[in-house]
Amino acid sequence: MLLANQQAVFFGGANPSAVSPFQSWQNGYSRLGWWQAYNELKHDRFSHQKQGTLEHAVNALAALFLTIIHSGTCDVALISAMLLDPSSSNPWAFTETGLLRDVKCECRAKLETKLYAHPLGIFGLDNCNLSNHWMSGSARFNIWWALNAKNYTSSNP
Repeated sequence: MLLANQQAVFFGGANPSAVSPFQSWQNGYSRLGWWQAYNELKHDRFSHQKQGTLEHAVNALAALFLTIIHSGTCDVALISAMLLDPSSSNPWAFTETGLLRDVKCECRAKLETKLYAHPLGIFGLDNCNLSNHWMSGSARFNIWWALNAKNYTSSNP
């Protein structure tokens, strides 16, 4: 599935971390914990107060962010909102479909909000071969990438 392996880097905690809101879909459909919590709260918020956790909220917002990116219909809005890092290469030179969701990892493009970042073409690939260095306008993302690149690339050139 398109979203099952996608992650967003969450910058809201003490240490930035990658969250995987659709991870339970990797082996087919299964319930998403944050979605189930949302539905329980929506139908009876008093009986299900304990479902209203920060973890569920972080995953729900990350899921929304990733869904917007991977829908393919919001690319112009993402660009217009200036969420695409302007220091990256032209992402359309790295895609055959013209969609941001299909940009290859060699582009080193990312979308970033105040809470989340999503490097395009990185997550869920077996053959991404990038170094620990990322040329980004965001120091917080560059530091996160330098510390975590080995987890998302096949080897460091």
